[in-house]
Amino acid sequence: MNNGEHKTVEYAFYRRLGAVLSDVRRNNGLSIQDVAKYLKTSKTAVDNWELGKARISWDKFVKLCEIYGISTDLKINVDVTYE
Repeated sequence: MNNGEHKTVEYAFYRRLGAVLSDVRRNNGLSIQDVAKYLKTSKTAVDNWELGKARISWDKFVKLCEIYGISTDLKINVDVTYE
């Protein structure tokens, strides 16, 4: 990994979680702006969650699950490779 990329399981988890949330949002026909407005947060915050650049708080995660119609009991597989 180059360019300052993180080599932690936590980073890999948040990247994978963000990808899942992004896919679910798109499948529900919602824009980042729609989600930001509903959660009363910025588009940048939602974008950073989806990119795995920022952690999402539990209360925001619960609200996301509500609007996406999914369970908070997500099963997420994470692959981590160390060089």
